[in-house]
Amino acid sequence: MRIPSFIVAGTVAVALAGCGSPASHNAANQSGATSPATTPAASPAAPAGTASPVSPAASGGNWDKRVRAAMTAAASVHISGTADTKGQSVSLNLSVTRAGPYAGEVNPGKGALYVVYTGRKAFVKVSSAFLRSAGLPSSVCTVMCGKYVEVPVTEGKLLDGGLSFFKLTGQLSIPAYRETGTAVVHGERVIVLHGSDGSQLDVAASGVPYPVAAFPAAGQGSGEINFSEWNAVPPITAPPSSEVVSLGQLTA
Repeated sequence: MRIPSFIVAGTVAVALAGCGSPASHNAANQSGATSPATTPAASPAAPAGTASPVSPAASGGNWDKRVRAAMTAAASVHISGTADTKGQSVSLNLSVTRAGPYAGEVNPGKGALYVVYTGRKAFVKVSSAFLRSAGLPSSVCTVMCGKYVEVPVTEGKLLDGGLSFFKLTGQLSIPAYRETGTAVVHGERVIVLHGSDGSQLDVAASGVPYPVAAFPAAGQGSGEINFSEWNAVPPITAPPSSEVVSLGQLTA
């Protein structure tokens, strides 16, 4: 079935705009929630050659500097969660790497988008719910749903800027923290930190103090962001060619 090019281009543009909106960035930076598809694993110590040495997570203060140093030195991480900021709900289930590539699911409140960015190419797969929210006919889903659309380089750069490792970790608010105790989160013992802004951050109680879960301050939204697979994200590659269509194929 032939789809008019303006419909395909518009769908991809809406998808990318959903990934790159300031609201979704802020939600990712401030909080998040447990994704049903991913159960956060214990934060492993950084393997040789992938991260710089960071002080162990033993009690000792200076948590803001130590957490920032751990995140800055990391090579990769899996981020999952759902945040509700300013009335907009954004869900993430993404693996991101310092080198640039990332892959996973994003739901800007309009339906799920599946994105893959390899550093050179970008792919987007939309769900039927997303297409419905965009007001497109079901006939579009017949062709697009279940397939990754390879997007042009310019759109790929937009994806990179919106969901990159640095965007999702570098802007995480890290205020002055005080240690308030320990707990077990997702089967891992953590040190519970409370920030001067009212936020909460749980970090690994042993080894490098990588974040395990983050919660926003009261009045700054709701939700929980979970971090796992620090320095252990599998290589990110393009989808199988059998699952990929080009914009040209959809409009031919």
